[in-house]
Amino acid sequence: MDVIKGKIYTCYHCGNKGLLEFVDSTVHEDVYEEKNEEGFIIGETVFGKDEWCLYRCPVCDKPTLVRECWDIGMPDNYHDEIIEYPSQYADYTGVPDEICDAFESAIKTKGIDWSICLLSLRRTLEMICKDKNAVGKNLESKIQYLIDKKFYQIC
Repeated sequence: MDVIKGKIYTCYHCGNKGLLEFVDSTVHEDVYEEKNEEGFIIGETVFGKDEWCLYRCPVCDKPTLVRECWDIGMPDNYHDEIIEYPSQYADYTGVPDEICDAFESAIKTKGIDWSICLLSLRRTLEMICKDKNAVGKNLESKIQYLIDKKFYQIC
C-alpha cells in the first residue's frame, strides 16, 4: 500500500481543506562565503533557506506552491510557510463584512460546483444592490440603476 505524503492546507482553487498531496520540492540556501586576501573561499555560513514545495489537490487536481522559510540567525530558527500560488489575498477595504463573506463563500465553491458558485455570486450581487439602495424589479434592473447613478468606481 502506497503512503501519500502531504500536508493539510486549503486549496485556494476549489476551497477544499484537507491533505494536499506532495509532488516535489527544491531547496535554496542563503550562503555567506568567507574569503581570504587572495579571494579563496575559506568558509561558508548558511543564514537562511527556502524550501519550495509543490502540492496537488485531490479534489480539483490543481497545484499549490508553498514556500517554507527558515532564518537561522533569528531566535528559535524562525520558520514560516507562505502559500505563493494561487494568491489568496484581496483588498476588501470599504466593503461591508457580510458582502466579503458572501463573495469568499461563493469563490470557494468554484472548483466544486459551478451552479452553486453562480447562485452564490448572484446572492453577493443582490447584497451589493441592497447595500447601495438600488431600485428595480429584478437584479438586472437594479444593476442598471447602479450603473446609471454611477455607483461604481473606476480604478
